Amino acid sequence: MEAFQYQTDAVNFMIRESLEDPYGRSFLFLIYLEEGAAFRGKFLSPYLKPSEWVPFDSFQEFQESADHLIRQTLKRDAREEAVRCCRQWIAKGLPMQPDYVLCCIKTPDGDWTGRYIRKSESQIYCFDGKSQLEKRLNDHKKWWG
Repeated sequence: MEAFQYQTDAVNFMIRESLEDPYGRSFLFLIYLEEGAAFRGKFLSPYLKPSEWVPFDSFQEFQESADHLIRQTLKRDAREEAVRCCRQWIAKGLPMQPDYVLCCIKTPDGDWTGRYIRKSESQIYCFDGKSQLEKRLNDHKKWWG
């Protein structure tokens, strides 16, 4: 019971952190993986309509869908809207514990940098670039399922 509460607090911490990121406009993704070895699942984001899941069958598909969502959000310049959506999310609660919570910044060259947390841990991991994120997520999936 205590671990679950801590994980929920860690998820809420990552969501709040994304609202006031000192390094730039950050984007938040909650990743839910399916059982098995492949990087397959779905994600939620406060920049989508409520309960709108985005499926993916590979890290490449996840990255393309996330990049598309980032471009849409930047076009709208929806900072205040995104903050409002995140706060509503925190108040409403999540449908289930995500496997990963990812908070990233899109760099000027189009890459990502940021941090993520795994459901089964309290440690926050940092990454620099999509390729490093992909390698780390695949390593987690391989070793911890």
